Amino acid sequence: MAAPAPERLGPFRVVRHLGRGGMGSVYEVVDPQLGRRVALKLIEGRADPTALERFRREAHVLARLQHPGVVRVHRLGDLPQGPFILEELVAGERLRDVAARGPLAPRQAAELARGLADALADVHALGVVHRDLKPENVIVRPDGAPVLIDFGIARDADAETLTRTGALVGTLAYMAPEQVRSRGAPVDGRADVYALGVVLYELLSGRPPFEGAPIELLARILHDVPPPLTRLRPDVPPDLDAIVQVALARSPDERHAGAAAMRDELDRFLRDERTASAERVASQARALARRLAARLAGAAALLGVAAAPLALWALSGEPAAAPRRPRRRPTTSRPAPAPRWPPATRRSPPRS
Repeated sequence: MAAPAPERLGPFRVVRHLGRGGMGSVYEVVDPQLGRRVALKLIEGRADPTALERFRREAHVLARLQHPGVVRVHRLGDLPQGPFILEELVAGERLRDVAARGPLAPRQAAELARGLADALADVHALGVVHRDLKPENVIVRPDGAPVLIDFGIARDADAETLTRTGALVGTLAYMAPEQVRSRGAPVDGRADVYALGVVLYELLSGRPPFEGAPIELLARILHDVPPPLTRLRPDVPPDLDAIVQVALARSPDERHAGAAAMRDELDRFLRDERTASAERVASQARALARRLAARLAGAAALLGVAAAPLALWALSGEPAAAPRRPRRRPTTSRPAPAPRWPPATRRSPPRS
């Protein structure tokens, strides 16, 4: 059973315990200086120096961000119970609770993803990568606007990594393939684009693109391609499905160039315009068909069988006629047919 929340934390009166994370607890408190309720994130007990440094960096990172889609930081300090960050108390509910009620309408999911992409674009512009985007780290305000919270493992692109060698940082189901391989080494904003693609996939389908035990999940992230959303849910528009497919590309170079580019694509979708993602997915499908046709043609030539019509059909979409075999001409003349009966003998005239 969890311990009851303390009545006070230093000068702050505790209203309630909001939750617990990997580095400590979050409380709703009344700040006597600000005269209002705020969120106090506290590291409890003995924390290793890496965790403490990451915690302090969270405050400095958030203090540099001024975006309605990113939680605001008021100040950083120390209490007898440990160091703390005082943050804006965001009214609303966790995106995880919203997603738990079932798949969202495509337009609603796209609007939420668009808001998160816009916030991430400002985050990335400052050289910061969130690295742990997931429904638990997003609060949806009463007006439907999403807010990014919990930058505890955010990484400034100019700072040294704060993770131990070989340590995975983030939540595996939402981690990009290069983030899984990097084991804490630097990644860029396209890792957040991948995570946002996972979140949007989950909002539309009711589950992440990949699930399973950690080892199986890791292998699927590195090697598998998730099924298209249009196969799981026919009412998902193909253009929105294409945006998700591009965001979930295994190679960072095949994804949207950044959060701003993904935001622009979602804007086009919400305006009912054709998206570049749809064109890209269609081009990839055509390239795949050409490669398949080339392989079929090569197999036909190698085996010396009549598989060429299949290759022509794959290229043109029309059935090709099988090649006619040339008629074999005889090399020798046929012998004259034998007479059906012996020829009539000539009679001699009678002798006198």
